[in-house]
Amino acid sequence: MANIDTTINAVINPQINDAPIDIEKTIKALERNNFVVHYFETGADAVAYLQSRIQHKRVAIGDSRTLLELKVHDALSQVNDDITDIQRPLPGESFRDTALRTMGRDVFLTSVNALAQTGEMVNIDGTGNRVAALYSDHKRSFSY
Repeated sequence: MANIDTTINAVINPQINDAPIDIEKTIKALERNNFVVHYFETGADAVAYLQSRIQHKRVAIGDSRTLLELKVHDALSQVNDDITDIQRPLPGESFRDTALRTMGRDVFLTSVNALAQTGEMVNIDGTGNRVAALYSDHKRSFSY
């Protein structure tokens, strides 16, 4: 596992890396770090998996460009009635209030900023809402 200084330096001073990603190595490293890993060839496969696994739950979706582009909110709305999405506040609701509603849900979904082949995830969060919710009191959390 890389040390914290190495990870911080890589985030602050990113280098172009054209080396191919070894997905099997990455999955094994994540599993060694006690993550349950599911790999999908396509975004559609990932969305179908989520839709089959997350039903009749109180769901929160963090500020994730990936989940937005995959239209995860729309897919999960078909099988869940209570979804809090930071991108879709209630009328007149502040960002802070929407972010607070994401806490304590049955399921929280978000994405990570970077995933290392060492099995480490890097999250940089401007307001802290995504990272705070990731470690909040959820029954399940999913990161992409």
